[in-house]
Amino acid sequence: MATVRVNGVAGFINQAGQFTPYQNQYPQNRGGQQNFTRYNGGNNVPMNRNNNFNQMRKKHSGAKSGVNKAGKMKGAINITFWNYSRGGGLLTGIATPYGGTHEVKSKSGRLWQNFMVSWFNKTTKAKGTVSGLYEPASGKLLISDWGWVVNPKAPNGGYAGRVGKK
Repeated sequence: MATVRVNGVAGFINQAGQFTPYQNQYPQNRGGQQNFTRYNGGNNVPMNRNNNFNQMRKKHSGAKSGVNKAGKMKGAINITFWNYSRGGGLLTGIATPYGGTHEVKSKSGRLWQNFMVSWFNKTTKAKGTVSGLYEPASGKLLISDWGWVVNPKAPNGGYAGRVGKK
């Protein structure tokens, strides 16, 4: 089967002798037109969903865990995180265990620790503290007041944001 071009569209001639175009392998925008806007060496280059050419999407959150090296909480785990959203701006925070925190076993058999989460919104300059639950086995921090999970072990620099769907 040879490739044939009719009016600039690539395809083939089927058994009935009719022209059949090849299926479009590139993403389409809402109007049904191909997202070609730039030439690269004489060839059209398809764009990805973010209208960028072969570029990764920008990160909108991250998390990192560490160990306190000084002070009365020396040796305790801390988790730093950040999250950027268009509506909420840039929110940063750090989570550390409360002073007398000990592990508590839930009904499901998981061990949890109570953490204090101090946060600061760099866009609105608001700040505050909320309570969170840290699971040492997975390294995840749950902030139930916000419906968030903070996971420093997530690929590509950690994750801080909503749990599940909106």
